[in-house]
Amino acid sequence: PPPPPPPPPPPPPPVVVQDVEVVEDDKEEDDISLEVNEDTVIVIDIPDEEPEIEIDAIADIVEEKAEYPGGQSALLAWLNKNIEYPEIAAESNIQGRVFVQFVVEKDGSISDVKTIGKVPHKALGKEAVKKVKRIPGKWTPGKNNGKAVRSYFKLPVMFRLK
Repeated sequence: PPPPPPPPPPPPPPVVVQDVEVVEDDKEEDDISLEVNEDTVIVIDIPDEEPEIEIDAIADIVEEKAEYPGGQSALLAWLNKNIEYPEIAAESNIQGRVFVQFVVEKDGSISDVKTIGKVPHKALGKEAVKKVKRIPGKWTPGKNNGKAVRSYFKLPVMFRLK
């Protein structure tokens, strides 16, 4: 047998470029003197109440849940009337529940519509998201401490062949 080939040559050492730029920083600082004596009064202003910090986080838990105008029954009636069974899922006899999650904003609009969990068929998930995005009307937003907050809403959409 022929002898093994020689090992490859070692890689060349990295080229290190040292560019040092000297910056002149001869700026003179102004001397500040502060004279304090017994008659000097120092006042520190502390506000009586803490400023309210606006947090735009999405609340997982709310005191009052977001609600569709007319309630859950009106929402389900609209979905039942408007959801179209995807042909490919119907031909394959695919049925099941799709969970759609979205955010009900402070102004009652909805955003960030998506499916969560296992979806029986991609076409069912797509149809559920498409129709939820088209739900008409403004929601009553969820509330914490009497104030409207952004909150998640989870909606099960059932696809059943008749």
